[in-house]
Amino acid sequence: MRTVAARGVRPDFVRHAHQSWVIGLADRGGRRMDMAGALLEIPEGGVFVVPPDTPHACAPLGPPPHAHRAVCLSDETLRMLLDADAAAPSGNPAALLGRYFALVDARVAERERQKTLAAALRAVPGLAGPALRRREEAKKNGCRAEVERAARYLAENARDNPTLDHVARYA
Repeated sequence: MRTVAARGVRPDFVRHAHQSWVIGLADRGGRRMDMAGALLEIPEGGVFVVPPDTPHACAPLGPPPHAHRAVCLSDETLRMLLDADAAAPSGNPAALLGRYFALVDARVAERERQKTLAAALRAVPGLAGPALRRREEAKKNGCRAEVERAARYLAENARDNPTLDHVARYA
């Protein structure tokens, strides 16, 4: 599990992918993301989720300054946190995620941070289903090799910022 903070974010990023789940909070300014063929606009104070191996491009939304924070989680860690407590999801995911980052900043004990993060993750609409299904589907479909091939193609052609359609056609 890694927690990252981005301040003074560059105007835009070329298409890229992460090996882990990225669950973030737009602290100052919003985020514009081109992901899976959809253009998403995350307002300031909004939560964004990027599944592993998902090619996407990001850009700040609105006037500067821009900043966001994110936690990066492996499939296993995300499933563990979602299963940690069978309690029904409740609360505002952005507020809970903000509380988690505040606990990280205050260096509060890991157990309390994990409890708060688990509550935040359970409150994110639609996160649990894909998180729990993703690994089995990838094994069944043999997607990992395809994703790695697409990631290599994206890295080799990053300067051209290829579209997902282009990658699907040529990778």
